[in-house]
Amino acid sequence: MKIYKEFEEWLDNISSVKETIAYFHCYNKLMFHELNSIYMPWYGKKAPQIPHKCEKVFQTFKYLEKLELKKDKGKISKSEYKERKEEGEEDLNKFILEFF
Repeated sequence: MKIYKEFEEWLDNISSVKETIAYFHCYNKLMFHELNSIYMPWYGKKAPQIPHKCEKVFQTFKYLEKLELKKDKGKISKSEYKERKEEGEEDLNKFILEFF
């Protein structure tokens, strides 16, 4: 029952649901592209392109990952990391809610 209640609460948060749908959508597009790239010689045509909006999502994830590496290596302070991470996540959330 606890899991059901938590799932029900999550469903009530429409922005969280939209984020999850957008992430799964982009993951699906990425996997479709990658799998079709493997079979490109077989079919004789290029794999479908990844949509621009998904590219932006992936770029933001890469940015956040690089940011974390900088923090771990001591190249930026923890407070600067936290500030930049929050800004990046906020921008990503706005983008997702706007375009998905």
